[in-house]
Amino acid sequence: MRTLLALAALAACTAGGVPAPPPSAAGAAHGEPCAATPGQRTLELVNEERLRHGLPPLTADTVLAKAARIHAVDMAEHGFVSHTGSDGSDPSQRLDRVGYPWIWVGENIAAGQETPDDVVPGWMRSEGHRANILSSDAVSAGVAMARSPSGEFGTYWVMVYAAADPPSAAVVPCHP
Repeated sequence: MRTLLALAALAACTAGGVPAPPPSAAGAAHGEPCAATPGQRTLELVNEERLRHGLPPLTADTVLAKAARIHAVDMAEHGFVSHTGSDGSDPSQRLDRVGYPWIWVGENIAAGQETPDDVVPGWMRSEGHRANILSSDAVSAGVAMARSPSGEFGTYWVMVYAAADPPSAAVVPCHP
């Protein structure tokens, strides 16, 4: 059984620091291709959908990827699929915790899909997920996938979409 859930946009403002870009992004800044990571492939598929609908591509953001990773691991370790974390946190609270100065946030989650080529089409068939992918408010994104051999679904996905003010300093050419 596959589960897909979506979160509508939230709005507020906060501030915080951001980490340096990962080494994998440095090569792409010099014209080298991005590494074939699940996060990069997911972002490429989402950006293909956005371009098909006349929207600009999303940029990869390491802080959003960190927030996505924290939630994906939480779901995998605790065997649940929800926008609410095991500690009661919501997506905006998780972005606050990693210091992302968000003014808009959306989150897509999924469980059971093995690859980005499985998860993105599923999100596009879901009204809420599709709205996040095609939101004109979204500027950047971060993706994470976590595996749990003992969990009901095995694979857990989180993609966080956001806009920041001031603009995030954690934007990188390739998704880690």
